[in-house]
Amino acid sequence: MGDYDSVTLRLSYREKGDYTWNLAASDEFTSTGTMSTIQGNLKEDTVYECRASGIYDDGTYYGVTKEFTTLDAPTISTAEAYEINKTEATLYGNADDKGEFDTIYGYFRWRKEGDSDWNKTTPGEYPNLDISYGHTISSLDKLTTYEFQFGVEYGPSNEYDTIASTKTFTTE
Repeated sequence: MGDYDSVTLRLSYREKGDYTWNLAASDEFTSTGTMSTIQGNLKEDTVYECRASGIYDDGTYYGVTKEFTTLDAPTISTAEAYEINKTEATLYGNADDKGEFDTIYGYFRWRKEGDSDWNKTTPGEYPNLDISYGHTISSLDKLTTYEFQFGVEYGPSNEYDTIASTKTFTTE
């Protein structure tokens, strides 16, 4: 940090070829540190540029501009629930495209309508795109409406996650 008590570090990004930079993060540092996350409304399979800038001594100093490409994520959808009774339902979801990943792991999450916390099944390997992925959940309350979503994990150590739209069903 040299002779400075604090430095404001900013991380900015833009789609390659755009003129305007988007601020991803800004933080004041009083000692050595790192910033490494860009989160925002990034488009899939798109080239972006990013750069760090430091603000100190009444000036802004820019780092080297680097490029990165976002991933082509899987395309999925939540299907309907079937075989619904008083305490069980079988949930279905579809993966139409695995994106650029060889293996994806499908799961469901569900909750009583209006609740804030989701229950989640253990992700299972989704080997084929031409079949629906189904999972039966149990211990449900009778005459209750539930929300559910199909999701997939993918990438190194399954660190990426895509969740499809929400559907509902009501137990008998």
